[in-house]
Amino acid sequence: MITLDGIDPAAPEPYVAMQIALNRGASGGLPRARDCVILCNKLASVGDASLDGNGEAINVPRRILEGETEVISRAGFNSEALLLFKTGIRANPFLQFWLQIVGPGSVAATADWTFATNADRAGTVIIECVGEAQYVGVLKDDTPTIVAGLVKDKIKEQSHWPITASALAGVLTTVSTTAGSRFTHYINMLRIRFVKTNAMTITKGSVTAGSTDDDQTTAIANLEQHPIYYQVNPKQVTTAVNPSDNGIGEHIAAMQLWTGASIGTNCMLCVGNVGTPLQATAVAASINQPFCNIWHAEDSDWSAGMIAVHLASIKAYKESAYKAANLADYGRKDSTDTLFVPDPFDKADRATKAEIRLMLNNGVSPIAFDTNGKPYLVRDITTKHLTNGNFDYRARSGHIWSVACDLRESLLQNYRSEAQDNIMDDPVEGQKPLPGFTTPRDVKGIVHSTIDQKIFRERATLDPSSQQAMKDSFAITRTPAGFNARFKFAAVRHLYQAGFLAEEVSPAY
Repeated sequence: MITLDGIDPAAPEPYVAMQIALNRGASGGLPRARDCVILCNKLASVGDASLDGNGEAINVPRRILEGETEVISRAGFNSEALLLFKTGIRANPFLQFWLQIVGPGSVAATADWTFATNADRAGTVIIECVGEAQYVGVLKDDTPTIVAGLVKDKIKEQSHWPITASALAGVLTTVSTTAGSRFTHYINMLRIRFVKTNAMTITKGSVTAGSTDDDQTTAIANLEQHPIYYQVNPKQVTTAVNPSDNGIGEHIAAMQLWTGASIGTNCMLCVGNVGTPLQATAVAASINQPFCNIWHAEDSDWSAGMIAVHLASIKAYKESAYKAANLADYGRKDSTDTLFVPDPFDKADRATKAEIRLMLNNGVSPIAFDTNGKPYLVRDITTKHLTNGNFDYRARSGHIWSVACDLRESLLQNYRSEAQDNIMDDPVEGQKPLPGFTTPRDVKGIVHSTIDQKIFRERATLDPSSQQAMKDSFAITRTPAGFNARFKFAAVRHLYQAGFLAEEVSPAY
C-alpha cells in the first residue's frame, strides 16, 4: 500500500497531492513565480505596535510594489526592513519582495565613544558600518566636542544604517534604531577610527546589548496562507534551534508541515550566520532539513539577516533561469556575479580550508574570500546531512530541493490538465478506453511524460542518465476514491570537481 504522510486514504475530501521524499534511494506548464519574503522590524516611531506606516496590520506579508519608497513609508528610514530590502535588491533587482514586519524585541543596543585631546593635525575619521565606510574631515586643533559632533552628523546622514547617534561634550553615543538582541551586532561591528594616527584618541566603551529578540510566532503562522518560496529569517543563532523558540526553530517546524503532502507548499528557509564555523554547524545539525540553507561568513560586518537576504536573492536570480542552477564558486566564476559580502575586518576570520570542509560536511554553505578579499560562495548546500544520526549527503547539494519543488509543480499541473472525473482499472486487452475515466496506465503516462519534460523539453533538471530507472520505479495502488502512486527521481548532478594529471615524458638531454 502506498501512503503519503499526513494523508488519510479514507478521508472523504478530494485531494491532489505529492510528497517530496528526499534521500530515499540506496546509500510542464508555466512555473509559479518564486517571490521572496523578508521577516523584519520597522521603527517604533512608524505606525504603532500593531500597524505599519501605511496603516496595515503587521505580522502579515505585504508585497512591495513601489520599491524603496514603499519600504520607507511602511517601516521608516534606518529600519531593518529598509536595510534588508536594499541588500536583497542589490543582488537581484528583478525579484518580487514581500515584507513581513514583526514587532521588535526589547532594549536597544548602545555604545559610547570618547574623543579626547585636540587634533594635532588635519586628518580623517573613518566610520565603518554594514560593510560601508564614511569619512569625516578633521582640522588641526579641532576639539573632541567638534569632532564627535561631526561624526554624529555623518552617521545620521546614512538613512539605511540601523544605528543613530548623539553627541555631548566629546562623547558620541551610538544606539541601534530598533530594540532587540540581534541589533547588537551592528553596534558590536561599528568601527570609528582615524585613517592615520592623530593626537586625538577615539575609545569605544562597552556595548550594552539588546536584551530579547522579537517574537515571530504570529508572523510564521500567517505565512502558511502565503506560499512564498524564498523565506528570509534574519535571526542570528549560535546554538541548536527548537520548535518553540519564536524564531528559526519554530519556522522550520512550520515549514515541515507546509512542505508535506497535506499542504504541499513549495518554499525554503534562508538563514545567515556570522558566528564561528562550529556554532553554525551546531545550528545546521539541529535543523537538518533539505528546505533550509545557512550561509556563513564569520564576524562579518553584515548581519545574519543581510547575508540571508543577499544570498536568497542570488539564488532566486539563478534559479529563475534554471531551477537546477549550480552556484559553486559564485562570486569568482563570472565578472557579472553579484556577491557583495564584505571581507572581514580581521583577516583571521576568513574561512580556512579545514573550516570550509567542516561546514560543507555539516550542512553550512561557506562564503570564502580570496587573498584580495573578493567573496565567493564555495558551494550551495542544504542543512540536510544526517539520517538517523549518521552522515548522509544525498540531499546535500542546494539545487536538489529546487528541482524537487519544480517537479512537484509540473507533475501536479500536468495531472490536473489530463485527469478525468472518474477512475477505473486499466482496460483489459482489446477493450477501448472509456471517455471520462482515468486509469492507472494514464497516471503512469503522466509521470513518464513529466520525467521526459524535465529532461528533453526543458533545460534538464532531472538526471538524463537515470531516465529509464526513474520510469521503471513507478508503482501505483488504488484507494477507495482514487490512487496513490510512487516513483523515484534523481536531480541532475553538478560538475564540482575536475582533475588532470599531466605526465612529462621528454627524453633526457
